Amino acid sequence: MSRRSLIKYSFSLAIVLATVLAHAAAGGLLSLLPACNVVRGWVIVAGADKQAATTQAMYSLYDGAVPSMLKDGITSAAQRVYRDGTGRLTVDIFRFSSPGKAMAYYARRKAEIRACSAFGAITGLSQGGVTATSGRTTIGYAWNKGYCTSLSVNSTTAADQEAVRRMARHINGKIGALK
Repeated sequence: MSRRSLIKYSFSLAIVLATVLAHAAAGGLLSLLPACNVVRGWVIVAGADKQAATTQAMYSLYDGAVPSMLKDGITSAAQRVYRDGTGRLTVDIFRFSSPGKAMAYYARRKAEIRACSAFGAITGLSQGGVTATSGRTTIGYAWNKGYCTSLSVNSTTAADQEAVRRMARHINGKIGALK
């Protein structure tokens, strides 16, 4: 095999390997999110799972927010949408380049919702988590290790606020079990 052929082969192999690893990384994020009815009554919306482990894929999922997400250290992301009768709960999970970057992202999001109604800590998490209500939406953020989770539901009922907290606890537990 000539040197040029070997270089072309090596480059092609590197591209294939990077693509496979990117899909595996994002797929791994989806495995951290709750299955149907883990939080009673909330089922996954068919076909709504999205994942991004490359910059191009992140643009298709988050569009104009991507430059700041990359600056924040987000390396991959996944999103799942759940429904409960008429309610919709969206969970986004982000993997960061370091736990410190995940904590900083969480701290910034927490500060953004601190002045909202019903602001409070999510108990039972190994790191941090908060919820609040804004208008007709319940918002939650949590972080653990090198991950941060964003949760929102189009309701402010006590039951839906608790669903956000339970989802956050479930995800936090799965992240905590990672090595």
